[in-house]
Amino acid sequence: MDFFWHPQSLEASCASPTPQNTGYTSLWDGRISARVTRFLGVMATIALMAGTSSSFAQLCTFGTQGTATTMDDGCIEWSPAPNSTSGAVWAQQPLDLTQPFRMEARLNFGDVDHGGEGFVLVLQPEGPDASPNFESLALSFGLEFDTKHDMADGDIAQDHLAFISDGSALHAPYSLTAIAGPVTAIPSGNDNIQDGDDHRISLTWDPASQALVAAFDCEDRLIASVDLIDDIFEGQTTVWWGFTASMASGVNVQRACLAPNALGTDNHVKTCPQAAVQLVAGGMDGSNYQWTPSNVVSEATVFNPTYTGVEDQTLVVEYTDACGQLRSDVVMVEVEAVEVHVLGVDHTIDCTHNGVLSMEASSNFGSNVEYSWTFNNAWIGDGALVEASEAGWFAVQASFPGGSSVQCMGTDQRFVEVDTVRLDVDAGPAALLDCNAPMLPLLGSTSSEQHASYLWTTEDGWFQGPTDQLTATASASGTYTLHVTNLLNGCVSSDQVTVEADFTAPWVVVGEPEGELGCNQPVVDMTGVDVGPSGYTALYTWNGPEGTLGQSMDPNPGFTLPGSYTLTVEFLENGCTTVAKESVDVQGSEMLSVDLNEVVMPNVMTPDHDSSLQNERLVPFIPGREDLNVMTMLDEYHLTVFNRWGQVVFRNDGQPLQWDGRVGGDIVDEGTYMVHARLLSGCGENQFREIQGSLEVILGR
Repeated sequence: MDFFWHPQSLEASCASPTPQNTGYTSLWDGRISARVTRFLGVMATIALMAGTSSSFAQLCTFGTQGTATTMDDGCIEWSPAPNSTSGAVWAQQPLDLTQPFRMEARLNFGDVDHGGEGFVLVLQPEGPDASPNFESLALSFGLEFDTKHDMADGDIAQDHLAFISDGSALHAPYSLTAIAGPVTAIPSGNDNIQDGDDHRISLTWDPASQALVAAFDCEDRLIASVDLIDDIFEGQTTVWWGFTASMASGVNVQRACLAPNALGTDNHVKTCPQAAVQLVAGGMDGSNYQWTPSNVVSEATVFNPTYTGVEDQTLVVEYTDACGQLRSDVVMVEVEAVEVHVLGVDHTIDCTHNGVLSMEASSNFGSNVEYSWTFNNAWIGDGALVEASEAGWFAVQASFPGGSSVQCMGTDQRFVEVDTVRLDVDAGPAALLDCNAPMLPLLGSTSSEQHASYLWTTEDGWFQGPTDQLTATASASGTYTLHVTNLLNGCVSSDQVTVEADFTAPWVVVGEPEGELGCNQPVVDMTGVDVGPSGYTALYTWNGPEGTLGQSMDPNPGFTLPGSYTLTVEFLENGCTTVAKESVDVQGSEMLSVDLNEVVMPNVMTPDHDSSLQNERLVPFIPGREDLNVMTMLDEYHLTVFNRWGQVVFRNDGQPLQWDGRVGGDIVDEGTYMVHARLLSGCGENQFREIQGSLEVILGR
C-alpha cells in the first residue's frame, strides 16, 4: 500500500494540496488494507469538521497511572525513572466515537536527546484505570510521538509520528497492526523535538468520513481514513483517551499539559427549563471567545458559560485557537422536560432469576440524569438499575443535572406483584423392577398440566425413553425426581419416588431318580432336588422326551417314562428363572419296549427233557429276542391246549403257568396238538395279543 503525507515544505492550510507518493510500499493483510487509506484530499473536509463540531459538553478531568504525576501547574510530568517504566494520564470522561472530536494538548519531550521514548496518545475501551503501558492494551489505537530511533521497529531516523494499534509500536512491514507513518514530526529544519519546549499537538476525527488528522506544532502531519469503531474497537463506540509514556533511560523529564476544554462541546446538548447547562468550547489556550446569541448564556466571552435560555436554541461560538486560526463551533441546545420510564411491561416477581426482578429506568436525557429509587416511599438506592424481591410500589426519580441545587425531575412508578405459586406434583407410588417387569412406568401427576413442563432426573437410576413427559420409564433401581415447572412464573416443584429392583435368580441342585422304570416299577420318583435362596416360592417345570410335565411346587415328581429331563425353576415373587445345567436321565427296563404283536408261541416242544432238543415247556417268546422272559411282563396269560380230537389237555385259567407237556403227571403222546393263547400286559402300556396255532410234541424215546 502507498502512503502519502505532507512534504516538509508544506505549510498548514485549509486548501487541498496535491497528494504526493513517497514510494513507501508495505505488505498488509486484508483487515489493515480495508481500514487504512491515506490521502490529503480530505483536508477540506477535516477543516470544515474541525470548525463546526467538538466534543463533550462537560469539563475534562484527568487521573494518573504509574510514573505520571500531576504537578502544581496542572501539567502531568513523567520524572526520570528506571528503564522500561511507564505512566499514563487518562481522561475520566468517556469518548463517543459516533461523534466528531478534536482533542488538543501541549507535550514537552524534555531536553535530553534520546533520554526518553516519547508519548502515545491512546484510545482504549478498558476505562480510566487502564494499564499505563501501551503494549498491554491489546485493543487500542495510538498516535505515536517517537523520539527514539529503533530500526527493529521500522522507525525512521528523525523524531516522528505514526498511527499504530493493538498495543504494538512496530511499523510496516514489521507489523500488520501498523496503520500509517512514520512521518517526521517537524516538516523541515531541526528534526529533534527533545528541545525542552512545549509542542502543541491535536488529533481530529470525523466519523462520517472516517478521517483522522494528527497535527504537530499547528501543522497537519498525518492523515488516514480509519474505521475506528469496527476495525479497531470491534464495534464498540465508547472509549477513553489519554497519554502513555515510557523511559528508555533515567535522565529525562517529559510533560503533558491538558486543559478542561481539551475536548470541546457536543454539537447537540439537552437541558430542561429549570436547569442551567454548562457549555464548553474547544480551543485549548484559545482566546477571544464569543457566543451568539449572547443573551442566552451566562457570559458570552468565556469558553465555558452556562446556558440560561428556556427554549430550544442554536448557538455559535467563535474563538481564536492557540495556532492563531479562527474557529467556530455550532451547538444546538434542546430544552425539554425530564421524562423517566420504568422499562418493561411485566413487573411480577416470580421464580425466574431466583425470585429477583431487575428493574431499569430510562430517561430522555440518557446518562445525564441521576436516578433515585424508593420502595413504598422509602429510599432504596440510586442508579438506573434496582432489584425487587417483594411486592409493593417502586418509584424512580430522574434528576437533571445531578447534584445541582436547581433540578429538573421526572418520576415513574410501578406496582410489583409476586407470583411464586408452585404446582402440586406427585412422582407416583414406589415401584419394584423384577424379571416380570424389567421396565416400569413412573406415573407422575400434577395439579395443572395445561401450564406445566416436566423433567425427570436421577443420579443413580436409568431411564428408557424420553424424560420430558409426565410419565417416564425406569429401567434400573434408584431415586427418581419429577420436576414440574409452572410456565406462568418459572417456579419449579419436585417430588421423588424410589424404585427398587429384585432380579434374584434361583440356584438349583438337581437330585437323582430312585431306581429304574420297569414292569414292576411303573413310576420312578425324583429325590434330592434343592433350590435357593430361601424366602422365595419356587415353581418347578420338568421338560422330558414327550414335553413338559407341567408347572408344580413339588421339586421331586414321579417319572413314568424313561428319557432325559431338564428342570426349570421360577420364583413366584419376581418371575426370575434358572434352567439347571445338569439334566436327569431316567432309565427304563427293556421289557417296556416289548410289543406283544411280536410274541409267538412255539410250534414244537420236547417234554421228555431230551437235552438235544429245546422247548421242554410251552412258553411264548419273541423271535430274535429269546433272552427276554415275556412271562414277566404279562398280567394275564390264558393258555389252552387241545388234542387232535378237540379234547382239552391243558388250561391255566389265566395263571402264569407254563405247560410242561403232561397230563395228570404223564407226558402226552407224541403228535399234533392245537394251542390257543390270550396275552394281556400293562407294562409300559396296555396290550392284548391272541395266538392260535398247532403244536408238535416230539418225544425222544
